Amino acid sequence: MARGNQRELAREKNAKKNAGGTKAGDTAANAGLTPEQRRERDARALAEKQARKAAAAAEDPDVAAAQQAASAQKKKAKANKTSSSNQAMNSMLKEGLKGAKQSAAEKKKVAKRKN
Repeated sequence: MARGNQRELAREKNAKKNAGGTKAGDTAANAGLTPEQRRERDARALAEKQARKAAAAAEDPDVAAAQQAASAQKKKAKANKTSSSNQAMNSMLKEGLKGAKQSAAEKKKVAKRKN
């Protein structure tokens, strides 16, 4: 009966883990704000960030062009990564299907030989 209290220990562990919840409403920055107020605050912050970025781009067009090129390169790399993994998956599936077709053909040949 060494495992008799295992369930109780697991319950205690989960209670500890769930006690310090990190939901959006639990953080200090969100204390006392409704979800709508948080959305408005976040929208304002995003607008300010975009305005700063636009001002920096207007101030130095070379830096803005470099940032755009870097973000385009990141997007392209991400797209290539996705497509390459899809290509790998498709090739594996094709190989598997070829193997299945071959084995089905072999089974038919064996069946014909037996008859």
